[in-house]
Amino acid sequence: MKSMVRRAWNLVIAVLSVATIVAAGYTYLKVDDFREGVTSSPSLEDIPNAPPTDDGAEDILLVGSDSRTDAQGRPLSPAMLRKLRTEASTGVNTDTLIILRFPRDGGSPRAVSIPRDSWVNVPTGGKAKINSAFNTAKVAEAARLRQRGGMSRAQIERASDERGRKALIQTVQDFTKVRIDHYAEVSLLGFYLLTEALGGVEVCLAAATSDADSGANFRAGRQTISGGEALSY
Repeated sequence: MKSMVRRAWNLVIAVLSVATIVAAGYTYLKVDDFREGVTSSPSLEDIPNAPPTDDGAEDILLVGSDSRTDAQGRPLSPAMLRKLRTEASTGVNTDTLIILRFPRDGGSPRAVSIPRDSWVNVPTGGKAKINSAFNTAKVAEAARLRQRGGMSRAQIERASDERGRKALIQTVQDFTKVRIDHYAEVSLLGFYLLTEALGGVEVCLAAATSDADSGANFRAGRQTISGGEALSY
């Protein structure tokens, strides 16, 4: 089991290509070393109507989030937002959702991407796009906690994020009937830092690009991108 989890984490670190996380080479890091810089989450606990635990595989939900806070729930500074080539924004979209499956019989791993606009049942009631499940639950929980009082803004952010994660996991499980065993979430800041830690990722473009909105201005051919450039890409 430990070897399966190790193999999974080696594929978690990713490159954005048209808003999709692609499993990539993080093989030079040990899992234990990597986990030291990762914030853990209890979101997988007590999910209502969860599928059976023993479904023959280890399934990891990989999530790409556009959150503008750090791991402690603090808003990113204007300087950091400029580095990320974005601006302050309320709400959290989880446009990238990938289930990475490692069969327990030693078979090859498989990854399935869930389209962000999939129309599904959500825990807060009714149907909605799957990429909104996190934020809808988060907003409701944040409002409840503010009304109750006694918590700082950062504490509310962290607690409401956990509620959002739990709602997203439940939504994915209800939709796919797959039991999620592990959860990995990469925010804008997280993706920026990961590409920097990797020393950049090589890409190859057939033609030059120029986009005023995202700042995705790249020449044709092979090149290494990281940080804000990787996010624009």
